[in-house]
Amino acid sequence: QVTPDALIYSTTLNYSPLHAGNPIIIRTSPAVVPIECHYPRRSNVSSSAIKPTWAPFHSTMASEQKLLFSLRLMSDDWSAERASAVFQLGEVLHFQAGVDAENHAPLRLFVDSCVATPAPERGSSPQYAFIDFSGCLVDGQLDD
Repeated sequence: QVTPDALIYSTTLNYSPLHAGNPIIIRTSPAVVPIECHYPRRSNVSSSAIKPTWAPFHSTMASEQKLLFSLRLMSDDWSAERASAVFQLGEVLHFQAGVDAENHAPLRLFVDSCVATPAPERGSSPQYAFIDFSGCLVDGQLDD
């Protein structure tokens, strides 16, 4: 309800206790409690002046489903993607993780783990870890 001095929201709280155990003995009584909230009106607000800044849920979901992740092997000077994926033992490896967010808000990408395998499947073996233990870089050279 809108009055010259206030905006009033009214509702009713209905309490109907469940009978637990013995249906003959009732330990509480039902109640109906009227609730009114009064908000003072100081001036008029036109809905045409309100411009929402949020994106509808459907649009947000559509953009989140289009996130494209990549892991690229880079050249020694980081200027381009490396042409070959073949490395010699002890050679320095430069790789870049990225996400193409398109219309999404800016994102920060964290890589939890990364392994090299002879096939694209994560479970193939042998495996060599580059990033492990929740995002820690692992030493690229082993003594043995």
